[in-house]
Amino acid sequence: MSLQLILGGSGRGKTHFIQHMVTKEAFENPGKEYIIIVPEQFTMQTQKELIQLSPFKGIMNIDVQSFVRLAFRIFTELGAGNEPVLDDMGKTMILKKVLLDKQDELGYFGRNIHKKGYIAEIKSFLSELVQYGIDDEMLGKMINSSLKKPALRRKLEDMSVAYRAFLDYINNNYITSEEVITVLSEIVNRSEIIKGSIICLDGFTGFTPLQYMLLAELMKTAEKVFVTVAIDDREPVTSLGAKHRLFHMSRKTICKLRDIAYENKIEVCDDIWTSKKDEKSRFANAPSLSALEKNLFRYPLVKYNNPEEISIHLLKQPGDEVSYIIQEIKHLLREDECRYRDIAIIAGDLQTYGIIIDNEMKQAGFPCFIDQKKSVLTNPFVEMIDVILDIFIKDFAYTITERQDRCPAQIIDCGNGKYRFLTELECWRLFGYSDEDYYAAENVNPKGNAIVNRTLYKQAGNSIVVPIFEAIFEQMLCE
Repeated sequence: MSLQLILGGSGRGKTHFIQHMVTKEAFENPGKEYIIIVPEQFTMQTQKELIQLSPFKGIMNIDVQSFVRLAFRIFTELGAGNEPVLDDMGKTMILKKVLLDKQDELGYFGRNIHKKGYIAEIKSFLSELVQYGIDDEMLGKMINSSLKKPALRRKLEDMSVAYRAFLDYINNNYITSEEVITVLSEIVNRSEIIKGSIICLDGFTGFTPLQYMLLAELMKTAEKVFVTVAIDDREPVTSLGAKHRLFHMSRKTICKLRDIAYENKIEVCDDIWTSKKDEKSRFANAPSLSALEKNLFRYPLVKYNNPEEISIHLLKQPGDEVSYIIQEIKHLLREDECRYRDIAIIAGDLQTYGIIIDNEMKQAGFPCFIDQKKSVLTNPFVEMIDVILDIFIKDFAYTITERQDRCPAQIIDCGNGKYRFLTELECWRLFGYSDEDYYAAENVNPKGNAIVNRTLYKQAGNSIVVPIFEAIFEQMLCE
């Protein structure tokens, strides 16, 4: 039983070290189990990389798991965890029921629980409480510490009522996906899969209290536990340091893991630092990126005078930014012989940029995968059904009836399975504006290099139908 920390900056070869070490040792020790735990979204990629590294292009005694997948594998082995696991939709449905039952006790939430999306926000906060092991006592302390903030206090009091009612409802009937880790922690010491195995954790920026609890049990049961932590080699790793420091979270993770090992009398091996030389890092062929990685948010400021691989461009609208990106992608494909798979776009706000990127990429003929979950409520057909039901439930309220009229109708069937959007000019004509009005607005808001003029689309969408407005006033004045 021992703990081994693999430390190094970004792109310094921590994952490379773990994968090569595991592949080599697994080949030499076919009877030993090697388990690599990574975040859920990296499991397939990690498996692919390990298979490519394997001399026989196969991994027999290497298992790549996320925390949740590992839990279900151990449950299958031991016949535990038989309660149904609630997904997000299940939690939302149960939470809505308990909130409606407790509506009279909810001074702040009670009047808002019928609003669309409100239950989902409460569910997210509830999931955080479960994930970080918050109980009634800790919630009570949070309420008492918020005496000078009445709004926050009322929210926490309502959250305490909702949290208690939710846990009472699911008790002995269901478990949440966050509680799977807790159940695993209680039984993992009985698993023959874990006993004597080598466990590696890679790709995590930190761990929740429930995950730390599980790690403590893994350290006591497995032969050795490896953990990679991203931290600059100029940072001290024996103390927490101030919270504002760049690598405070990494230092906190290192200190917490060591404390767990010391408390359980587990050997802590000497830290392994991966490559400190630039020529062996991920940025070996990009000196500008290497300089940025070494000096970003570090003081004193170190100036780099030849940023060949980095350029900054300022554009007015998100659509203009996406249009510029498409032009750059075309250049990369034609001049630099890149493949589509070599190119990635990182957006700070996918809710805004995702739709624009999707539309522009389709028009440019580029394949594009957007890593974004879409709510079923955004589907036009679901929206239509929702509105129709609301019309009858709320007795043809004018806002609901107008909402029905706003369901998307801007796609035109051209026949033979082809469709197109309404042009900006057609939208303006539908709202009763003359072509002269449109061209005057276009002169003030030119679309530039963009494929469509979103400003004019939005102006039409936020307008009213002028002839109808005029007819209403004429009727009112005549009376």
